Amino acid sequence: MKLSLKIIICVISLQFLGTPAFGIDHSKLHKISAQATKPKEIKSFYDLSKNYKSIHYWTWQKIVKADKSRLNDKILIEFVVGPNSSYYSKKTTSAIELTQRIFRSGLKPTKIWWITNTNDDDAWAENKMKELGKSRYFDGNNGYLINDLGEIIVNKKIDDKFKNDPNISNGSSDAHGYVHALQTVQFMNSKFNQSETPRWLFEGSADVPMMYFLYQSNYKKWSENRKGVTLKKFSKKFFYDYLDFKEPTQRNVGENPWAVTNQWPDQLAYDIGSYVCDIFIAIKGPESIMNLYEDVARTGNFIESFNNIFGISWSNARPLIADALFKISR
Repeated sequence: MKLSLKIIICVISLQFLGTPAFGIDHSKLHKISAQATKPKEIKSFYDLSKNYKSIHYWTWQKIVKADKSRLNDKILIEFVVGPNSSYYSKKTTSAIELTQRIFRSGLKPTKIWWITNTNDDDAWAENKMKELGKSRYFDGNNGYLINDLGEIIVNKKIDDKFKNDPNISNGSSDAHGYVHALQTVQFMNSKFNQSETPRWLFEGSADVPMMYFLYQSNYKKWSENRKGVTLKKFSKKFFYDYLDFKEPTQRNVGENPWAVTNQWPDQLAYDIGSYVCDIFIAIKGPESIMNLYEDVARTGNFIESFNNIFGISWSNARPLIADALFKISR
């Protein structure tokens, strides 16, 4: 009995000291335990039903991996501020660079012109857009256009009623805005435009780096934000209906491609869209988003391009996505 007791004491003391007892490497046991508890990876849309709880874990992991990867080319940014305006954030460059790391695939601008103005400088901003846009001038507040040099011109107007919004000063709205700039870039050599993609993709993909920029050092806060509480009241059928998108041949002449989405409150394009993009990223990484835009610029058909990028028809993926949205928002 005494010998047995000494052996037990010896084993316990060795374990507390971190020394392998009787040839067992406990550091390896901890690694095995960690691997056993890691959420199961989602490799296809058919995995969503049983592994829906893993979606946001893998979204985060794949965004972090992209963020930590270095860009080959430095982004050239030039800021132009209206004569009666002042600059609104010190974090714009960081937000743009982070967004470019996350969405590194697809076409890139040769340069970014970031034009900033408040209400007092509207006329100045319009003239500056004309000057820099050259033959491709586009009129509009917070507009995006590509000139013939492949430069993206962004007009970031800070309306007086939003000047104290924390998302303006903290740079997160610039991450959102730069995604729209990248979306525009994909169509710079195309006869089509971004409206050939669903509105929920347009806004949802822009919210992806915005939310990550806000919480990039805190997975817990980021995941809390991704719980989908604002969507809890909606049924699975609603999500399915909301994700409807007509091919060009199915629309009436002059029909707005976003007509289906526009039936419902504007905010849903952001809320639902960001969760759908989380699913895309969890399955195929953030590069799939801009790859999809680039392909739509070629085909002019979201349905066709979705199949090209994800290897599954939209008609088959749509009910699986709707089911996942319903489950993750409970």
